Amino acid sequence: MSADSPAAGSQSMPPFPPAWRSVSFGANLLMAGTLVFVAGLLALAVLVMLNSQLFSQPRVEGMENRDRTLPAFLLAAAFLVLMGGALLVQASLCLFCLAPSESSTRTFALASAVCWLLFLVITLQLPLAPMAGMPLRSRLADQNFRQGLDPQPILFVNVFGFTMAGLMCAAASECFALTYVCGVAHYFRNDRLARSGRRLLAYRIVALPACVMAGFVQGFIAETWHGMDWYWAEAPCVILILVIMGFGLAWLWRVLAETRRMLRAAEEIATEGA
Repeated sequence: MSADSPAAGSQSMPPFPPAWRSVSFGANLLMAGTLVFVAGLLALAVLVMLNSQLFSQPRVEGMENRDRTLPAFLLAAAFLVLMGGALLVQASLCLFCLAPSESSTRTFALASAVCWLLFLVITLQLPLAPMAGMPLRSRLADQNFRQGLDPQPILFVNVFGFTMAGLMCAAASECFALTYVCGVAHYFRNDRLARSGRRLLAYRIVALPACVMAGFVQGFIAETWHGMDWYWAEAPCVILILVIMGFGLAWLWRVLAETRRMLRAAEEIATEGA
């Protein structure tokens, strides 16, 4: 057993209040929520890409736009999975707020929950149809479309601005959550978990700008070379983002699993010493 494990130095281990059991359950819920959220995000991204490709195909005479797109219920189902995972994450962050006050970590949990709630509110303002390649059109735009002209989308929000604001809120929520985990690790004197949490936090700070930059590069390539096939223009960017997100998600799972083991070991030590 390593010196960094929570069982080492059990004589100096802080008491284990029952509130930590809620935090341990919150860690389990956060693991499930992140899995569901990422699954919904990937499904929605794939459907949006397919729908955009169908919409950009040459128009067939007599075929309406709605006949050349994926069924709307597929996008709605993926969006519901995405929001379901987001709500699980929100619930887990609220459970983190139940940590005992002597740990001095409640502030970080509350900040993380508030930032994630702002992310949800901002995300719900984004119109799904234009993002999926189906612009909201007026009757005049429909007439232009039937005549072979390009319909102009009618957007009531700044999609780019709201997207960036949502990403910033989600990133801030994750940073506060990792800071919370580091605080819990320091409270239980688990230096290994604290180091892993700090390194993951540093990775996330670097990974988000990298993903945003990859998106900008993809957009620049798509605007510059219009005739380039999607698997050259979009696939490299998507693969890079998936690799960055997948590595970060696997690391987060390890940190949360270590947090659960630490809390379970601390409860066992407190029970044996009682």
